[in-house]
Amino acid sequence: GKELAKMYASRGSRVCLVARNAEQLKEAEKECLASGEESKIFSVVADFSDVENMVRVRDTIQRTESYV
Repeated sequence: GKELAKMYASRGSRVCLVARNAEQLKEAEKECLASGEESKIFSVVADFSDVENMVRVRDTIQRTESYV
C-alpha cells in the first residue's frame, strides 16, 4: 500500500493514507510528501475492521475533498 501511495504522490495525486499505527502513518506521509511535493497528502488513523472507523474515514475524505 505504501509503495502505491508513493507512486501516486510522485504523480501529483491526492492521497489519503489510512493505518492503525499513528507513528507508521506519519512516516508514510513524510515519504509520500518526499515523493511528490505537488501532491496533496492527508492521513487518518483508523482500523478498517471497525465499521465506525470506516465511516469516520469516509467523512474525513468528504470534508477534505470538495469534489467527492
